[in-house]
Amino acid sequence: MAAKQEKNTLKLKAAILVEEGYTQSAIATRLGVSQSYVSQQLKEVMDDWLVRQRPRLDVERTPFTDEQVQRYRAELTVNTTLLDQLKELDPRDDSDIELNVYANRDQLDRGAADLLSTLLKRSRLTGVSYGRTIHGVVSMLDESRAARDYRVIPICGDPTHLINQQQHELSASNIAAAIQERMAAMPNKPLPSLSGVPAYVPRELMRYAGAKSPVMSYIRRIPGYAAIFDGPQSLSLELDTLLTGVGGIGRTEAASSDFIRERLAQEPGLTFAELNQICIGDLGGILIPRHAKFRKEIDELNSGWTGLTLKHLAQIRDNATKRKAPGVIVITHSNVWDKSNELVVNRARVLSNAIAAGLVDRLVIDQQLASMLEDEIPAAVQLAD
Repeated sequence: MAAKQEKNTLKLKAAILVEEGYTQSAIATRLGVSQSYVSQQLKEVMDDWLVRQRPRLDVERTPFTDEQVQRYRAELTVNTTLLDQLKELDPRDDSDIELNVYANRDQLDRGAADLLSTLLKRSRLTGVSYGRTIHGVVSMLDESRAARDYRVIPICGDPTHLINQQQHELSASNIAAAIQERMAAMPNKPLPSLSGVPAYVPRELMRYAGAKSPVMSYIRRIPGYAAIFDGPQSLSLELDTLLTGVGGIGRTEAASSDFIRERLAQEPGLTFAELNQICIGDLGGILIPRHAKFRKEIDELNSGWTGLTLKHLAQIRDNATKRKAPGVIVITHSNVWDKSNELVVNRARVLSNAIAAGLVDRLVIDQQLASMLEDEIPAAVQLAD
């Protein structure tokens, strides 16, 4: 029943977009489906849409009421406005940032999985982060044929406290292996893994020696870590696509995202209130400051992060431009419908700041988070200025 409702919703949205003058190709991009699927669905709900100069949605041929049709029209108008705002916020000239918005978490998981099955075929080397959202999407990814030399690698180690809570399936290494299997790609040599590599090293072990600390020296000797991150030939410098999520700080530690709770567990001298004052959340495990004046404190915390850095994200974007690959794909959701929820508001803030820094190529979110993001853009514009 849910699958039928989802199909009908996509059908209706496609019809509304074609009424507004979008091409089938543009509609497929907006909705995260193939162009042939759009063509098939439009035939069922449009009134002579193939031959009329101005196609018109035949509401009587859809399983929706007039009220529902108007609501979807309003949602699509909001999303079109939001995309324009994101392109204006993005500092890159002629920004081509893409936006896919789904009605809820279930539709996002299925829609994002269908989207990835197409996008990843344009990538040569994909990185993937730890996370519940990414795991949920990848678990729905259908088998699809990628190029023979296509490879997927993890871009962060294991959050040691979370992994010991029986959350092994959420690790970046496991998710990378799952994508590699589903894309039916057979690399010429074994792919490196970051299983057993701590995603984060506490400040007390980094404070005096930094990157030269015995802990970091040991980590750099681990074969998987060395292959991905160490040296001028490291795989992290060759990535052209990244799949990552976004974390946020909630009203309490328990209501916050995984990597926020991991940092607090790793830093016994850091309280939730103190972290909440200086941080809004994380992008793929990289903490994002609440304000520029807290950058020094956040940089100190991020010095213990052993995964991908913001500099790597910029390199991915450059590689993606050269190879016409997808680039940095951020997939996240609200999962709640309470607009006062601090976790979701902070996720929207992380997204707006990341886009203002030019770090996002495609954003895949749900409708509620899209509305919240629109509210946060003015503040991000001020911060960028």
